[in-house]
Amino acid sequence: MNSDAQLELDNITVGRGEIRLIEAISFTVKAGDAIQILGENGSGKSSLLSIIAGVLTPIEGRINWRGAIGDENHQCNRESCIFVGHDTPNRPALSVRENLAYWARIYAKKADRVAGVIEQAGLKRAANQPSGQLSAGQKRRLELARCLLAGRQVWLLDEPTTSLDSSGHDLWSEQVRIHQEKGGMSIIATHKLLNIQSRDLRLA
Repeated sequence: MNSDAQLELDNITVGRGEIRLIEAISFTVKAGDAIQILGENGSGKSSLLSIIAGVLTPIEGRINWRGAIGDENHQCNRESCIFVGHDTPNRPALSVRENLAYWARIYAKKADRVAGVIEQAGLKRAANQPSGQLSAGQKRRLELARCLLAGRQVWLLDEPTTSLDSSGHDLWSEQVRIHQEKGGMSIIATHKLLNIQSRDLRLA
């Protein structure tokens, strides 16, 4: 991963319709950093992550992504970030293994990585189960497997441990820590803090 990578939010204002949810927020995330964003439902956490991912546009402000020296654009591009939201993009009729094989092709990764990420995410027993039949907690583990498979530097995680038991929460914490140690960057919207080294930002 690029040790010079840097993501800068400069006076970002987030809104929904006529309602301004977050006013002029600024922060910088560097390689190895993690920020955990806390706030009540409707406080704008998910919208902020969507803006960083380039899915939504801020009312005001700008985002600068520097993935390499001299490389700057206004969002975290597809080659640099992965977004885990509330709606899983997996195909319900395909098994866990088949879904990850599909994502391996999308991310241009070797198919032989699939077995390893299944094990890392604690999904070995469910590997051949259709993803549409997974429990809510297993679906969150499948999203973890997708993050591990993608190998992107920036993880944008919206409530990644929702529906997970304590072991699942610990697993996400461990994998985010490993991601940080490799120079990865994580921005996490959550109601329950992961057990990681991070800056914590509470929205009003």
